[in-house]
Amino acid sequence: MISRFPLFWLLTAAAMIAIFSTASLSSVAAQQGSTVSISGNEALGSFLVGPNGMTLYVFTNDTPGESVCFDQCEQNWPALVVADGETPTTAPGVAGALTIFERPDGSRQVLLDGQPLYYWAFDEAAGDAKGHGVGGVWFVVSAATDSEVLRVGTSPALGPVLTGPNGMTLYVFANDTAGESVCYGQCESNWPPLIIADGETPTAAPGVTAGALGTTARDDGMIQVTLDDRPLYYWAFDQAVGDSTGHGVGTVWFALDASGARHPFVAAEEPTPTGGDTTPTVPDTGGAGLVGNGSDDGSFVSTQFVVLGAGFVLLVIGFASFAGSRRRQ
Repeated sequence: MISRFPLFWLLTAAAMIAIFSTASLSSVAAQQGSTVSISGNEALGSFLVGPNGMTLYVFTNDTPGESVCFDQCEQNWPALVVADGETPTTAPGVAGALTIFERPDGSRQVLLDGQPLYYWAFDEAAGDAKGHGVGGVWFVVSAATDSEVLRVGTSPALGPVLTGPNGMTLYVFANDTAGESVCYGQCESNWPPLIIADGETPTAAPGVTAGALGTTARDDGMIQVTLDDRPLYYWAFDQAVGDSTGHGVGTVWFALDASGARHPFVAAEEPTPTGGDTTPTVPDTGGAGLVGNGSDDGSFVSTQFVVLGAGFVLLVIGFASFAGSRRRQ
């Protein structure tokens, strides 16, 4: 009995360690030092990491300011959280604002420019980024600095998108000519150009694999940034980081992926039509109806009445025959 007593406590201690280890995996708390800092690897360049040095990710299915990753998702993608009363901090060189989202279990998840941050449970060491691209919806966070005007962000609707230094989605205008903008007046009000100071050279953050950055002088003398001779713009009606509601407007405005290619067209619900005729059109059906079997010339309704009439007549005849037979009895 005496020899078993220490063994009991050893087993109990081992069980408690295992329990706390599992708990820490599902909700990784921020440690000492900066909550978010910069690291990276050769494959992806510089990206953001948590206080434990492990890679941080964003989930494109999240909505700005709120996580939708719970239950099994949360087990695979533990949230970066801080303790009650703790203010998250960024290391020097990290661009963007940190805020807090309170999760259903009461833990406080860290957000960067409105995007919830996570770890990938299957990364094993600092520098691992095995979660990048998982399901086409999980991505590392590019470590852009304040001086870099072109960055990679994430849109819940589109996935990776090119953004400006404020994190907002950038667009190109199909009606522009090479190296020159034709968007002025009301168009310019709805589609503000990406502007830099005169004499400044635009640079891109790590993770941007797009082509050559350049500039073009606008009519008012402002210097607009171009990508492969395509002037870049914001959409005035995007309201938060991650919005891409300008994509597809008028079928002439498009968001770009990290390589600078246009995202596939997805019809946008734009607040106002600009940059082309966005008046909704009615599909040409060649005169055919839009219900039934594709045509409605009245014959279907006529047939219904014939069938119903015949059925009513047969019902009356049957009832009369039944009543007559009852009287004869």
